[in-house]
Amino acid sequence: MKTKLFALLTALSLVSAPAFAEIDLTPYEVTDDALSRVMLIQPGLVLVHHDSGMSDGQFPTSIELIENGQTVFSKTFDDNAEWKLFSSFLMNANCYGYVLADRGDSTLGIQFVRLPNGGPSPLLQLMDNRRRSILMDHGVCILNETSAPAIELLDWEGRLKLSYPLDREKRFTLPAATLLPNGTLRVVTIDRVVNTPESVTGTVADMMLRTFSSDGRLLSEAGIQSPYIGGFNDTIEFDANGGLIVCTAPSEDYTVEQITRFDSENRVLYQKTLSAPKTIVSVTDAFPSADGSVTLYGTAMANSRKLFTLYRLDLDAQGNIAAVDIRDFTTRVGYLYDVRADAQGHIYAIACDYKKPIAVVPFEDLPAHDDPGLILE
Repeated sequence: MKTKLFALLTALSLVSAPAFAEIDLTPYEVTDDALSRVMLIQPGLVLVHHDSGMSDGQFPTSIELIENGQTVFSKTFDDNAEWKLFSSFLMNANCYGYVLADRGDSTLGIQFVRLPNGGPSPLLQLMDNRRRSILMDHGVCILNETSAPAIELLDWEGRLKLSYPLDREKRFTLPAATLLPNGTLRVVTIDRVVNTPESVTGTVADMMLRTFSSDGRLLSEAGIQSPYIGGFNDTIEFDANGGLIVCTAPSEDYTVEQITRFDSENRVLYQKTLSAPKTIVSVTDAFPSADGSVTLYGTAMANSRKLFTLYRLDLDAQGNIAAVDIRDFTTRVGYLYDVRADAQGHIYAIACDYKKPIAVVPFEDLPAHDDPGLILE
């Protein structure tokens, strides 16, 4: 009897073990620089930005292109040079590289330097106080933050194709833009009122969607989230027709996500909330299709219960859940992980505890996990 009982307990422990076993991140480590910034290009290919100031000089300021664990390109930069390494950029799997800032100040000018196809080659240089830009296949959308703020569109020769003035009494951010094949530009901005008592709290703001024709005319201007309810980490993506999905963690309750789907005419197809009991749920990536369906990726975690998971949700055109895939990410970093996509749409968990090597784990390599109770309503 004791033998049978022991065998039963052993079997139960083996069944339960995968849910509690810590995943070994060692095979997935990409850099020993725990404070570096890692950009995902495609499976096996990452671009690492090292900052000597962040690592107290342990790693020189440099760019390192790593393919399947091997460094295939690296370049070190002088922190005292006139043009300093500022960041990296990724337009698609064939166009990526690093950004230099004039005297380290991006408001004075920036240079985009492309890396593939035989080494560094200048791609585009922008001057005169432009800070936020979105790179697209056929142009660059820019939020010009001079004393005369404007939404601008440049082609890849640096020629100005569109300039739309914005209210000088407001401040703006540029989270998303798309340039459709017919030349139509759709731009999302967060427009914030300043110099009022309410603006100190950040509550006076609107998320605006503006659409421009190929010849630069304003076709529509709509408040798609008015007032703006978020505060950080919005996920906004366009589909091939110009429709979009907006996922926002409300500032009043950051444990949930408000999800709103729009068509190409700015009509709301549905608005829902994604949550789970006693769990912080976030949407980190969204892939909307022209037929109205969408795939969402994100995290569902509860540190107190040692719940660390990733999820994939497939939604149909009406916003109903068509499929769910939950993966476990119980590792040495606890809740210090993120979910990100590369330029080809592959999903990874990024483990970064700022102390140990950064690890990049493909979604499909992670073990399955029980549904933490995701609710979309």
